[in-house]
Amino acid sequence: MTLSKGSIALLLGCFVLAGCQKPANYPLALPEETIGLSMRGDMTAERITDKHVLALRTYERISEGKGAENFAEVSGAKCTLTSTQFSARFTTPTNVALPEVAGKPEPLTLACARGDKKGARAFAPNIEYTSTQITGSGSAGAFAAGLLITVVANAASASAAKKRDEWRFVRSDNTEVNLNLGEPETTPEN
Repeated sequence: MTLSKGSIALLLGCFVLAGCQKPANYPLALPEETIGLSMRGDMTAERITDKHVLALRTYERISEGKGAENFAEVSGAKCTLTSTQFSARFTTPTNVALPEVAGKPEPLTLACARGDKKGARAFAPNIEYTSTQITGSGSAGAFAAGLLITVVANAASASAAKKRDEWRFVRSDNTEVNLNLGEPETTPEN
């Protein structure tokens, strides 16, 4: 069997394109276990009202530019998540259970390093992050009603959370935190 010049060019083009694709392990697999935070200082188990599990992933810059395509997920970053009331040590990628706390807790600081690359960010507690999600389905009218119910339920839930004095470190709909190593410290909206 002989290949024409066009077939060879097409085959080489496929190999080149395959080399530019994201690796097969992207995103990296998360372990089954979840890392919990140890309590310290004035934190007590009675103040923990719930927990919120997040996937925590680390990335390194692979090329210049602002887009996500300029970063690649990396494993093996050694991390700490600490405050005067909580602490944990882990390696990325992992799942971390952040507590929901009665009474305003101290902010958490996440710091990770892999080789000479480091990254950090703060998690400020916020009472507004506690909310109940209700979704509508069916007709457009049911969807609109579901949306209205969601807005009302979220407002009512935030009001109830204030009355209960419950605080979270991330929004209730947040499922993942990404940290870029070797970039300036960030304090984005959680």
